[in-house]
Amino acid sequence: MPRPKGSKNKSIPPANIKITLKSMGRVFQSEAPTCEEAVDKIKISGRARATSVIKVETGGKEIVKILNARYTNGLFGQGSPTMKSIHLQGVKRVLGI
Repeated sequence: MPRPKGSKNKSIPPANIKITLKSMGRVFQSEAPTCEEAVDKIKISGRARATSVIKVETGGKEIVKILNARYTNGLFGQGSPTMKSIHLQGVKRVLGI
């Protein structure tokens, strides 16, 4: 199938991912082109050991899930980058991203 005329140098901009996290009565929001960057922008001061609700919006699709305390602390706490990436893989699998 031929390419439409004039579309040679046009690239589709990546869809931004918007994350809203509700934990312990506080609401955290971030937006970035990738899921990793959006998660890195959310910083929870103190301890992040609480069940939380995460809402991910991307491309007109909205996913809402409950994260247990282990995943919340692994993603948004002050752990090592390796543990953060391991927890991020698990959360992305649960969210279907």
